[in-house]
Amino acid sequence: MKLLILFVVTSLFLSCQSLNTTQRDISNTIEKPKHIIITIHGLSGNADTFGFFKDVTEKYLNQINSNYQSEVIHFVYPTGRDESKGTYQFAMGPNGLDTFINNVYKEKNLNENDKISFVCHSQGGIIAYVWYFSNLIKNADHFQHLKQVENIITLGTPFWGSKIASILTDERNPDIIPLVKLLAPEDFKMTRREIADLAYASDNVYNLRTMAIQMDRNPAIKAKLDQMPVRMMNIIGLLPYDKNELFADHIESEKTTSTLARNMINVIYHIYKKSYMGFKNKRIENDIAVPVTSGRWNFIYSKPLIVRNQETIESDDFLDFSQLVNKSKFIFTESSHLPFETEKTLSMAYINKNCLDANTCDHPTYRYVLEALANCKEFQMCQNTKYQQIINTFKYSNLEEYTNFKAIQKSIQSFAIQINIKLKKGTIDSWPVKYFKKTNVYPHSEDSNQIWALKNYSLIPQMIDIGTNKAGLVRNTEQTQFRIYLGDPNETKSVDVISRNFTSPRDYEDIRINLTGRVEVLNSQKKSSYVVPIKIKIPDEPEITVKTKIRPGYSTFFELDYSQNK
Repeated sequence: MKLLILFVVTSLFLSCQSLNTTQRDISNTIEKPKHIIITIHGLSGNADTFGFFKDVTEKYLNQINSNYQSEVIHFVYPTGRDESKGTYQFAMGPNGLDTFINNVYKEKNLNENDKISFVCHSQGGIIAYVWYFSNLIKNADHFQHLKQVENIITLGTPFWGSKIASILTDERNPDIIPLVKLLAPEDFKMTRREIADLAYASDNVYNLRTMAIQMDRNPAIKAKLDQMPVRMMNIIGLLPYDKNELFADHIESEKTTSTLARNMINVIYHIYKKSYMGFKNKRIENDIAVPVTSGRWNFIYSKPLIVRNQETIESDDFLDFSQLVNKSKFIFTESSHLPFETEKTLSMAYINKNCLDANTCDHPTYRYVLEALANCKEFQMCQNTKYQQIINTFKYSNLEEYTNFKAIQKSIQSFAIQINIKLKKGTIDSWPVKYFKKTNVYPHSEDSNQIWALKNYSLIPQMIDIGTNKAGLVRNTEQTQFRIYLGDPNETKSVDVISRNFTSPRDYEDIRINLTGRVEVLNSQKKSSYVVPIKIKIPDEPEITVKTKIRPGYSTFFELDYSQNK
């Protein structure tokens, strides 16, 4: 119902551990080591977000690996209640995840033989990553805690922003958040601050990117990371070609899927295909709330460039992550972000009651989650017969599903580019053309930073040249075996520009640009990456050409610093 309420309004608007591999049996000891699985819900969520996950997971894990006592607990934070609290506060603030984990260690009497895993939906994944990266980068007291984190599993997490959030908080659009609150049930709580934190150009997205880059480039952090047993799994959803696959009509339930749910799915498919994504006759590369390019934690990046003269950034200047990627797995699956009806439609995080019987568990993500939590292949501590029996019973463990997963990976076309431009404070006000208007995205927040929204989309070409024709086709790709589209005019928010005027001690202004695009390969020779030339034309500053490295299914990030110019 939550998804229905949100998208009814939005749709109407848019249509206008150890590495010891020796088997050991400690199942008969008096007290087994513990495996604590912590779930973290998303915006407006709670423990109910995960449905019967606790019952199902404790049942299966304790059968598969009786060496550990597995227990699922929920971290429930006050989403939707306080405009002064955002993602970072939910991770590191008072009564946030950091405090919660300290309390878990005390209450559960955890020691070095125990282990922790996180299973996170949507915004919950960002909270987990902020907690992990923050404690990894700092010389924190929680170093021992990090050494016991075995899994961080995310389900539909918008690491690098959500288009829906960007639309909802765009001052140029009608403010429909009050209407959503009015129509929503009492337990459906949301704040503008939380939504803004999930927008493409948010501080939350920028800060998480800078933490990830610092982790990748700092040798001291690398040395710490090498000691960690953590494994990352990002499960990324795409809507299925056939919308009927979202229904779980075989599930035994007294309820029938409502006409409203079916009609809403029809409306969403229509809007996304015709105008929202602009991918005519193609797969919708989005789980409704999160685009595939935002669902993975790693991205392509370049080192920040201090701009003093006109110059070119070459594609070879862009880097892929060297840290943590070898401990990461990325799974693409056909699913929606939230269920339209909990027991009758399938989604990323809600585990239906029928999964208590593996023979009837027709779920798009659970098999992958259970396999990661069991981790039998690495530690060889499982009851192998029981493991194979349970895992292979799941419908989605067969060859057909694996083949489908590989096919999805190969078929992805979309990519995103995010650019951060630093300027001296006062620069924007000094321009003869007033590009931006001051707005207040956080009206009830103590955050005094000023948001500036672009006045008119027609001003974008004066700041950035993406080298495309009117259809959004990058001009140097017309006669090649592939076509790159960037800033497609048929796609909502394909180009987005905002500015931030930071208060002391960060005495500078930012312009943040988000671009989305797609690569259409005209033959079977799909390349590992492509190059898109972009010219940055900041008034009264040197023009910069950036030969931007892009890859389908990824986002690319680079930063230009003009603030140190005299």
